[in-house]
Amino acid sequence: MDTILLIEDKSDDVLLTKIALKELDISTDLVVKKTGVEAINYLRNNISSKKSLPKIIILDINLPIMNGIEILEKLKVNNHTKAIPIIVFTSSDLISDISYCYKLGAKLFLKKPNNINDFRNAIRKIKDVCLI
Repeated sequence: MDTILLIEDKSDDVLLTKIALKELDISTDLVVKKTGVEAINYLRNNISSKKSLPKIIILDINLPIMNGIEILEKLKVNNHTKAIPIIVFTSSDLISDISYCYKLGAKLFLKKPNNINDFRNAIRKIKDVCLI
């Protein structure tokens, strides 16, 4: 079964993501990491133990310790992770964030919605773009 790595520190957004994935019949293992450090360590461990890497990464920008842009920078220069589609899913709608994330190689940049219906539609868009 494919894995989605969700890098998100807000438990409400994690829950909404889980609900939307279930409602859309997206059958994947969802691995949640609350910080960039946790996510990088998870990926390093998978690489060193030759475990499979996630099919996609859903990444928030506003994270503690290491922000999402710093994570994106690290992942897109690493030979093992640079081909993984990264979806930036965040509350930011700053043009500078959007353009820089695309410049770094983000597959998609979506602003997090405030209600479950729009959240479901955003997850559907991720599904369509990443063929999950």
